[in-house]
Amino acid sequence: MRFIFNLIIFLLFIAVLGAAVFYNKEISALSEQYLSTNEGTRALNSGNWIRAMVLYEAAVKKDEKNMDAALHLAKVYHHLSQKYTDEGFFEYTEGDDLTPLKKRKTVQEMQTKAKTLFETVLKNEQSLDESAVDTRIAYVRYLQDTTTRLESAVAVYRDALKAHPDHPELLIALGDLYKTAAENPQETRIPVKNWLFDWAIYYYRQALRQNPEHFQSRFNLGVIYHSKLLENSVEKDNSLINATREYCNALQLKNESYEIRYNLGLALVDLGAIEPGFRELARSVNILAVGGQVPEAQQLAQQIQAVRNGIYYEDPQEQIRHEDLGLWPWLPPCVDQPSAD
Repeated sequence: MRFIFNLIIFLLFIAVLGAAVFYNKEISALSEQYLSTNEGTRALNSGNWIRAMVLYEAAVKKDEKNMDAALHLAKVYHHLSQKYTDEGFFEYTEGDDLTPLKKRKTVQEMQTKAKTLFETVLKNEQSLDESAVDTRIAYVRYLQDTTTRLESAVAVYRDALKAHPDHPELLIALGDLYKTAAENPQETRIPVKNWLFDWAIYYYRQALRQNPEHFQSRFNLGVIYHSKLLENSVEKDNSLINATREYCNALQLKNESYEIRYNLGLALVDLGAIEPGFRELARSVNILAVGGQVPEAQQLAQQIQAVRNGIYYEDPQEQIRHEDLGLWPWLPPCVDQPSAD
């Protein structure tokens, strides 16, 4: 009887010991996974993308269900594939100082892995909360850089927009998507370009209703109105006037942006407002010079001189029409009226 009792006690001890060992292994694995993910985030925040890649790869290898690490790894692959597009690959060292292991990653390999990881994360999402929206935005940024099929990228947003129709980042991302498609040099059909620009305008305006102070949306609207290809001269002038107004709106958010001043000046010159246009162009050069960017200022000044040298009118009526535009009721409020001289 005593023997049976001792045997039961022994078996219980073995069971408890086994459970403790298993539990410690699980805790150790979870700790390693957490450390890899945490260290990966730290490396990412410090700009060490390759170190972040190695750490996130380790975290995903430890646990394929670690969707946070998988999403970060997809973003890192996307960034590195863009950074090394020209080279086609990059090399890095993995392991410790005693046993360093030289490895190579190709751009095509990273693009393929990024796509797989993004799609895995999307499949595993249980709801369309804020993090799910961020995932879709990141995935569409990837699609923008790796495919010319607009519909492939737009489709990713459909579910997210149903749940978050007024989400500003989603709307901005869609505006960016259509703007990028319109600016694609392979798209040579003018009606299609303008159609894409119109959709970009729509989404940027929707986004600005939610966040009126989003600078890039304001600036992009100016660029789009400036870029639209319109054969009708009145429509073209109206689009350019809209561009000047949007550039002025952007200036209210970033008054010392040489890029806005430069674009505003070009739009004014295109409208025939020569004096106000070159005044804004001169201000763009001054902003660079005051900021210590002297070589850039000199280069911009040369470009502006080329614009001045290139002003001519094939049709004298075109010059008269531009001069009649006014003196100058349509000028936006951020632009000084020309002198009376």
